[in-house]
Formats: sequence, C-alpha cells, structure tokens
Amino acid sequence: MGTSTKLYISTNWRLDDLKTVIEKHLEYSVIVETTCVPQYVIFNMTKDNKKARCLNIFISTSTPLGSSICLDLGADDEGIQLLKEIAQVMGGFFQEKDSRDKFVWIDGMLKSGDGLQYFLKYATINNELVNDNDLKGLNQSIIKWQEKCNSHTVDTFKED
Repeated sequence: MGTSTKLYISTNWRLDDLKTVIEKHLEYSVIVETTCVPQYVIFNMTKDNKKARCLNIFISTSTPLGSSICLDLGADDEGIQLLKEIAQVMGGFFQEKDSRDKFVWIDGMLKSGDGLQYFLKYATINNELVNDNDLKGLNQSIIKWQEKCNSHTVDTFKED
C-alpha cells in the first residue's frame, strides 16, 4: 500500500462544490465516477490532455473531530499541490503523507473570521437584512459601514 496525501473537508460542502473548485480554481476537467461502494466517489481529473488524476473521495469519514469528507491523492508533488490548493479555497485538515505526517489546519477562503462573515454579522445585528438571501441589503449595509467609518476618522494622535 502506497503513501497518500489527504485532505479532510467539512461535510457542509457538496460534491458539486468540490467539482466546481477543481474546475474553476485548478482548471481541471472532472468526470465523476460512481462506485458500487456506498459513500465512495472518484473524480477523474484531466488538464491539458494529460493522463487523468484520480481523486478518491470518501464521504462521511469518521475522524476524532467528527464526520468529514476525505479527499485522497497520491503523495507525489502534483498531488500534494492539488490538495493544498483545494484546501486554500475550502479549508480543512491536510496531511501530506498519511503514513508519517501530522495534520495541518488550513483555513481556506471562507473561514468564519473573514470579512464577508464580519459584514454579514454586522448587517444581521443591525437589522439591515430583509431575509437570509438579501444581497442588496448586505451591500447597502457594507456601504453604510464604510461611510460611517470614513466620517468618523479622527486624528487621535494630533498634537495640540
């Protein structure tokens, strides 16, 4: 049995989300192959007419932190880079070589402390959204926040 590179992502992600990330961020074509094993899917990924890479996906994998989706690729340089790039978008626990390396947490672009989450929280707390999908209200709230910040700039270190 060979060494694998693994990435464990949240079960909040759908396989369609993962496929889109691979196609849009990594620029690979993806063909989804279902298997006769429940909770196991293979993404056959090709780029520039090269031989396909097979990304093994184990849905609802048990980990000490709960259930996750396990992405499994070979531990060569290309496989390591591919899973790191996916992690930079989706976040997750990354393990470069499953036989010896420790897990490393990678935040991803949609971590809970990022700016978008801050503004969503700000708009919600200030009752500036009509409903959960009010993008216009969110945009107007961000503009109000920016105007408020710009109008309250003070030279606090100005000498008298």
